[in-house]
Amino acid sequence: MTTENGYDFYLGRCLLPVAPPKLQVKIGNANETMTLMDEGEINLLKKPGLTEIEFECRIPQEPYPFAVYRQGFWGADYFLGYFEALKVSGKPFQFIVCRRRPLGGQLFDTNIRVSMEDYRIVEDAKEGFDLLVKISLKEWREYCCCPFFLT
Repeated sequence: MTTENGYDFYLGRCLLPVAPPKLQVKIGNANETMTLMDEGEINLLKKPGLTEIEFECRIPQEPYPFAVYRQGFWGADYFLGYFEALKVSGKPFQFIVCRRRPLGGQLFDTNIRVSMEDYRIVEDAKEGFDLLVKISLKEWREYCCCPFFLT
């Protein structure tokens, strides 16, 4: 079973019941520029920076027919508790977006290890009892924490 728009969003093992309408992915860099006396400005190319991900999700307070509930309906308290656990755990988790065509053919997936950078809860009377949660994630890369490797 997939969502109406063919997108499934997972934060760790948690499937968001309503897929966000928009996903922003920023693939940064760590390049540096320098000015040489006779050559002018140059760009020193380095490895890519960490990817940043932002989206806003709807957390329903009552079941909707267009939402996906794989293990039954859960209210906002469950999701807010889950988001808080991701934030305070200090551990990375998988962020996965599965994309499918309307007739079932698979498109590309996003699967990246991330940290929960921040999230903002928005309550707006126009949304009824639903909550909107703005989530910011950042790519997490494995690294050696040996002191002689740090500069």
